[in-house]
Amino acid sequence: MSERFNQRLRALRSGGCLTFTLAEAQNLFGMTSSAFADASQMAIRRQALFKPRQGLYVIPSHRDGPLRAPPMQDIIDDIMTHDRAPYYVGLLSAAKAHGARVPAGTPFQVVSSKILRSFRLSAQHVEFFHRKNMPPLDMLQRRRGDVAQLRLSSALLTAVDLLRYRRHMASHDLVRTMLGEMAGCMDVAEVPLLLGFTPVSVLQRLGYFLDLAGAKQLADTIAERIDGASRPTGLGPVGHTSKAKPALERRWQLFSQ
Repeated sequence: MSERFNQRLRALRSGGCLTFTLAEAQNLFGMTSSAFADASQMAIRRQALFKPRQGLYVIPSHRDGPLRAPPMQDIIDDIMTHDRAPYYVGLLSAAKAHGARVPAGTPFQVVSSKILRSFRLSAQHVEFFHRKNMPPLDMLQRRRGDVAQLRLSSALLTAVDLLRYRRHMASHDLVRTMLGEMAGCMDVAEVPLLLGFTPVSVLQRLGYFLDLAGAKQLADTIAERIDGASRPTGLGPVGHTSKAKPALERRWQLFSQ
C-alpha cells in the first residue's frame, strides 16, 4: 500500500501537482478515508509528504537527494487560499523580488489581515505579519514563481511596510539602502493610494529615506500630500542613521529617538 501511495505521489508531482486537500484525496488516490489517513501518516513520518495545515498536504520533490518541499513562492497561494486569508508576500521577501539585497537566511515574509502563526516547512521558515486594513488591490501584483502565482506587494507598499514593521527589520542604514535599490521600481502614481491606510508618521519616515536615497520625485510628491498634516515624530527605535542631513530632518519633522 505504501509503495503504491508513494508512486501516486511521484506521479502527481511529475504532473505539476504541488498541493492537495483532504477533500480531494479520495479522488486523487482512489482510497477510503481511513486508508488515506494511514498511508499519509506514514508518508509524513518519512517526509515523503508534508502537512503545513490541517487538511492541506504538500508533495515534496522526489528527485535525487533529500526530499524537500517546493519553494514557498510556489505554494503560498494555495496555503493562504486554504486558510481563507487575504494576503500578500511583503517586507524583505518582496524587497528581494524588487531587486533589493536582503540579509541571507531571511524568512519568507507574508502579510495578512488574519492572525496566523509562523511555521516551518522542510528547511523554509514562513513568518506572518498582521495588518488589520489591507491595502488597495492596485498596490498588489500577481507574480509568477517557478510554477504558480503569488500576490506580491508593490515596491512602494514594500517600502511602507519596511518602516511600518521597523521593529522586525534591521538597521535604518539597511532600510535606506534597500529603498534606494527599489526606488526605480516605485510608481509615483501610487502615492495617493497610501493616504487612506498609512499613518502620516510612516509617510514622514518614508519621504525622509527616499530623500536620502535620491528619489526626489517620490519624496516631493509625498511631501506635497502630507503638507500640513505632519507632526514632529521620531525616526524610530533603531536610532539615527549615520548619514542624516539636518535640512531633511526639518523638512520631515523627524528627530532621533
